[in-house]
Amino acid sequence: MLNIHHFLKTNNLVVIAEPVEGIKQHEHEKAVRYIGFKAARYIAELARELEPEEVDVYETKPLLEQIAEYPDLPKSRICVHVTNTRITT
Repeated sequence: MLNIHHFLKTNNLVVIAEPVEGIKQHEHEKAVRYIGFKAARYIAELARELEPEEVDVYETKPLLEQIAEYPDLPKSRICVHVTNTRITT
């Protein structure tokens, strides 16, 4: 079940890009990626001169050094699954 309560606390930009009749799937996917890049650039330009309210810095060490420092940590893998979810009101 999708928990939308988290999203109620954030500002979200939703782009709906319906394919036009007759467009090939790969052409539509390419167009959607381009739309995403254009939207990201537009938002970045708006925020270019803004000062962040908070900055978090995360540092990692070289892999072998980090493994040696924490030998008891389990070795794990990250699996990312992306789905196309559309919420309408």
